[in-house]
Amino acid sequence: MTQIRLMADMNISPQTVSALQQQGWDLIRVPDVLPANASDEEILNFCRQENRAIVSFDLDFSMLVALNGE
Repeated sequence: MTQIRLMADMNISPQTVSALQQQGWDLIRVPDVLPANASDEEILNFCRQENRAIVSFDLDFSMLVALNGE
């Protein structure tokens, strides 16, 4: 079975990420791999390249995905 690869946006608590990682989730945080001021589009591009789904409370991501026809 293929494991889901995730990326946690800045608004997801580092403690939450750590707890999920300890349970075996393949989860990284935006500031671990991108600058703290990375745009939503930069984050989505990284997720596309790395085959990761974004975990976020930011509603802008769904709009960007819809506008790109994904």
